[in-house]
Amino acid sequence: MNISNMSIKSKLFATLGLLATIMCIVGIIGFLGMRQTNNHLDGMFNGRLVPASWVDELITLERKGIESIELATIKQDPASVSVAVDTVKGNAEKIKEIWGKLDKVQVNDTQDKIIDKFGTNLLAILDINMNAVSGMQNGGGFDKAEKAMLEQARPKYDQLTAIVDELKKAQIESAQASWDEARAEFRNENILMVTAILAGLGLAAFLGMLLVRSI
Repeated sequence: MNISNMSIKSKLFATLGLLATIMCIVGIIGFLGMRQTNNHLDGMFNGRLVPASWVDELITLERKGIESIELATIKQDPASVSVAVDTVKGNAEKIKEIWGKLDKVQVNDTQDKIIDKFGTNLLAILDINMNAVSGMQNGGGFDKAEKAMLEQARPKYDQLTAIVDELKKAQIESAQASWDEARAEFRNENILMVTAILAGLGLAAFLGMLLVRSI
């Protein structure tokens, strides 16, 4: 189609249509950029803050179980044994439930390996504690429970806290990488938006001149 042969009305509609198209393109670019940035921020939240709270809760539950068993081996009375049994067995389902959610969190390969190592130690401590309270409940077993705490549960608990430090370090590095990527994409989106606006202004000015000349 020869632009010079178009009517003034057609040229006006074409100019307005082009400007509307450019505005839509700029809006879409901005929307996609904001959504991508939000995805990165959401990844930092779900990949670090939420799992971190679960990890801290699991550490607390395991520590309470070990401490209750150690107290029972010192007192060696029915009341302290009952408290240890209630604490360990009462927290067992909660530990398994939280671990189930933590194990399903979408993380990178490095964090996934650390979380698997964390889960192995976590469940091992739970088994040690369960066996200890069962032994005390079924007829004493205080010496065996005390030995299990000193030689098995406590060392594994120390390993568990070391794994948590390793996991938090990996999460911080992952969050930093996500933040840097989000900032880079935001800059790129800004460049695209500015380029589209300038291109739109240039085309609008060119078509406006043609329109003015036609009039």
